[in-house]
Amino acid sequence: MAKKAAIDRVDRVFWTEGEGLVQVEQWVKEGIFDKDIAKGIGITPKTLIEWKKRYSTFASVFEVGRGITKIKLVNAIYKSATGYYVQEQTIDNKGRKRVVRKYIAPSVSAQIFLLKNWAQNEYKDKWDFGVEGVIPVVINGDDKLED
Repeated sequence: MAKKAAIDRVDRVFWTEGEGLVQVEQWVKEGIFDKDIAKGIGITPKTLIEWKKRYSTFASVFEVGRGITKIKLVNAIYKSATGYYVQEQTIDNKGRKRVVRKYIAPSVSAQIFLLKNWAQNEYKDKWDFGVEGVIPVVINGDDKLED
């Protein structure tokens, strides 16, 4: 039984401090879910959570990696919302390869998403128009009020 504990310790050190940490960092940057990272390491998701709590270097790989991924996503959404140019390689009628500059139009969905998230007070689906105070009611004609 002591052999098993020694092997487990070596694996843990490999993944939390050693060369395996580079692989974990790559997985995190690729956007792989924690449960799949745990499976790749050969541990349970619960153990992964414990390792994050116990080993600061291991936890920082997740924080930094997820932050980089989030920045890339925000930049991609912004680029999609504002439109951009790409270069494509095409073949003309004579069979020659040509590089063509093509404009990708802005995405209205991306614009809506960004406005709703970045300027929540100005762009939201539901507005709360509360009425406070007393509203006077004028009744004309022969209507009678009953208590």
